[in-house]
Amino acid sequence: MLNFGFLSLLLITLHVVVSSNEQLNLEPSRYCAVPENGTVAPEFKDTCRQETNTDRQRLVKEIDNIHQKLNTLMATTIPLNSAFQAVINKASNLETSLESTLKQIKKMRQSVMIAAIGAGRIAEAIAQYLKSGSWQDKATIIERIYSHPSKSRRHIVNLLQFIRALPIRTERVEFYYLLKDALIKKNEHEGYLGALFVYDVHQVAFEHDGETVLDAKAERELWSVMLNATVAYFKRAFLVGNNREELIALDRYHFSVFNMLFFKITKITTEDLRKFDAARMIELPCLMYDSYSKILFYRKTIQVLTKHFKWADHNHLVAPKLAGLFNSCMPEIRKDDKHDAVLLQQTKQLFMTFKDGENFESLLKKNVDK
Repeated sequence: MLNFGFLSLLLITLHVVVSSNEQLNLEPSRYCAVPENGTVAPEFKDTCRQETNTDRQRLVKEIDNIHQKLNTLMATTIPLNSAFQAVINKASNLETSLESTLKQIKKMRQSVMIAAIGAGRIAEAIAQYLKSGSWQDKATIIERIYSHPSKSRRHIVNLLQFIRALPIRTERVEFYYLLKDALIKKNEHEGYLGALFVYDVHQVAFEHDGETVLDAKAERELWSVMLNATVAYFKRAFLVGNNREELIALDRYHFSVFNMLFFKITKITTEDLRKFDAARMIELPCLMYDSYSKILFYRKTIQVLTKHFKWADHNHLVAPKLAGLFNSCMPEIRKDDKHDAVLLQQTKQLFMTFKDGENFESLLKKNVDK
């Protein structure tokens, strides 16, 4: 005889599995119920067996019905599952293809950006930088600029211009740290490029007043370090004549940079004069591009000579030559309307500081007499 508890559990399970409109239509079993008085009819056993068999057959029939419905459902869902899996596979392939395509597009945009930077097309370069999301590839950008087969100073100048055009200050600072390392590695951190770098970093390390430190770390690690190296480099250009064409180029193409560095370059100490070539130094002023720069260097040259050298030991030979060079250069200075005769006259008067009783005219005469 079938276990009554098992039958009840099975019926409950089937009730859950089958949908609500197809539930097993089984009523609670009423056979084999012993009367309350304990007296059973003679046919009780046969009736119980018969009803049990009837219930079993009905249950088997319902289970078979469920089995058939499950088979039908499986037959329906297997093709759907296969089709769905095919869709998933296609979507996965499409995603992989799309990802590959996006990478190729980004690579192409970056190539266009690098070419635009190299050519100085900064607006185009910025547009490609933003479209390609290249702010995560700063090191790669600098590396690609430096690895250009025909890389020149102009490429780095354009790179600095590109960085300067970026709208976010912190982003520019990140670029400057990477570029600083590249400049040092290529030994380009002192001269012309170092000067441009220092000028640009000043814009992110200091407030708009140019004096108040905005970013102490950038001021210390980017600006001060590179400034000291650049000033030392151009002091040699002033005092010895080394690489003075870079100083002249700064004056011509980047006067704001030149102007920022000028008074630091010409602030000369005794230590700076360990290497000194007076003949080369007095040639420099008239080689400068801007008229005002010519006058500034003449004035500073006189100040250096009178502060650090004596007339009898040195200046009696140099001062007449300097007067002659200044006299030859005056026509070039006069071409610039900004610098009138008053400024020239003030500079002439500085020649009187070489020695009491001497002036520009007397020193010029000595140079002519030689």
